[in-house]
Amino acid sequence: MKVRVPKSGEMDSIYLMGFDEWNGGEPANEYLVACRTSAKYQSGRWFCLETAAEPVSSLIVYQGCFGLEESCYGIGSVATVPAKRGNGYASFLIESIVETARQREMTGVFLFSEVGTLWYEQLGFRAAEGAGCSGAMYPAWIIHKATSKY
Repeated sequence: MKVRVPKSGEMDSIYLMGFDEWNGGEPANEYLVACRTSAKYQSGRWFCLETAAEPVSSLIVYQGCFGLEESCYGIGSVATVPAKRGNGYASFLIESIVETARQREMTGVFLFSEVGTLWYEQLGFRAAEGAGCSGAMYPAWIIHKATSKY
């Protein structure tokens, strides 16, 4: 398994990993247009986990925007190809980003969850509403305890 930045030609497949959860009733073509033009998606850096030369899981990392301090990472849009879910791919990808943050001596890794916090708590995150995110656009953040000063 390899964590890498997606190639430009892979972005539609990256966006479609979360289509079943985030489409809001839109057809796939409209959903893709919204993703491609999203200011939020242009504000971060995408990463994917590759197995057998194909991306199977992805997420976006933010820094210095949406109320995050420069010394913090914000993780969002965690998704896995529907047929590949339940194999630990998203966990591996998140843990890789947390390890990168630890190596870079970041003060925290924040993540917004639309699916609750239980799954993320198993990865070492804990609920931390608003901690370190003054003015952040999301109401509930969870933070990785191993990298945090909060």
